[in-house]
Formats: sequence, C-alpha cells, structure tokens
Amino acid sequence: MAAYNGAQATDNYSRIYQYDPLGWINSFGGSSTTGWMANVYTAQATASLSAVGFYAGAMNTGYEVWTGSSLASLSLNTSGTLATMGYHTITCRRRSP
Repeated sequence: MAAYNGAQATDNYSRIYQYDPLGWINSFGGSSTTGWMANVYTAQATASLSAVGFYAGAMNTGYEVWTGSSLASLSLNTSGTLATMGYHTITCRRRSP
C-alpha cells in the first residue's frame, strides 16, 4: 500500500526522465546508512533542469543534488534533509543546462 501526500500535478514539468516506471521495487546495499547513486540522462531538447525526484527510505535523510552538462563539470546544486520518508520532488536552486 502507498499513500502520496502533496503529489505534484502532471503538467508541472515539460519533460520527465526516469528509470523506475514502477516506483521503488528493490534495494541494494549492505548495512551502511550511507548510500550514493547517480543517473545520467541525455536531454531530448534544449532545456534547464528544474527539479529532481527520488525516494528516501528513512526519516531525516540528508541529500545532495549535483548537476552539470557532463560528469566532469558537476557542481552542487542543492542539498538538505528530508523529515519524512517516501518519494520527494526537490526543486533545483539554479537551473542547470
């Protein structure tokens, strides 16, 4: 069972890039409470990144969002702590090409 509190409208963004059309269905890792992940997408049109979405598996999860036009040019875009677990959409501080 899942519940979404504060889900965004489907027309908030012009394009959505994702790998998980079924949602959170599996987990990998050991006993550490720290995890790192990355997704790389090729834009289908010239646009700016305005938000990212991801799951937090625990309360008070810290996050960092790094963006750039290549892996060599990444810079910290935004960071914070999520008070609740679940799916979150994070607005980027500065729009990234």
